[in-house]
Amino acid sequence: MATVGCRHLTAIKWDETTKKYDKTPKTFEVVKSIDITPTTYESKNTYSDAVQEVVTGLSSVEVAINTADLTPEEIMYFLGGTQDETTGVITFSVKDKPITCALMFESLLSDQENSRYTCIYRCKAQQPKESYKSKIENGVEFQDKQIVFTCIPDETGKYKAQIDSPNSKAAEAIKKWYEYPFGYAPEA
Repeated sequence: MATVGCRHLTAIKWDETTKKYDKTPKTFEVVKSIDITPTTYESKNTYSDAVQEVVTGLSSVEVAINTADLTPEEIMYFLGGTQDETTGVITFSVKDKPITCALMFESLLSDQENSRYTCIYRCKAQQPKESYKSKIENGVEFQDKQIVFTCIPDETGKYKAQIDSPNSKAAEAIKKWYEYPFGYAPEA
C-alpha cells in the first residue's frame, strides 16, 4: 500500500560502550519528507567465462530527512557541539563526534486510516547541507534543511523494522514504537 507523508520522527541514542539504546527518545516534529536509499553490492562468481552465481547484499542505507527547520540545538543533538552557557551560542568543531541512533517514524497509508511504522537502526548523521538566498522579487523563497544519515546493519544484520497498523498482531509493538527501537526492549 502507498504511503502519504511522515510524522513523529524520533531518535534514540545508541551507546557503543553498553551496547544499549538510551531510555530518552527525542522527537522532531517538523519533517517534510524522508528518503531511504539502500546501498547494495553485487559480486559475480564465474567459471570458464560463464557466470555461475550472482551474490548481492546490503552494505549500508542512506536516510535523507528534509525538514522545514532544524534548530542549532537539534543539529547539536545529532552532531555534537558546544553551547556557551552565558550567551547560548553553539559552536561546531571538527572534533565533535556524531551520535549513533535509531530513527523511527510513522507514515499514513493511502487508505488514510492506517499507518506504517518504520525503525532504522544504527544511523549516524553527516553535516547538514545549508543554503541561503536573498528575497526573490515577488515573495520569499524559504530554504529547507536536509540532514543525511548513513545507517549500517546491527550486529545481527538487521537494519530496518516495519509494521502496518492494520496488522492484527501489531497493536503491542505500535503502542511502544517510540519508547525504544523494536527488538531492543530495555531490561527491567
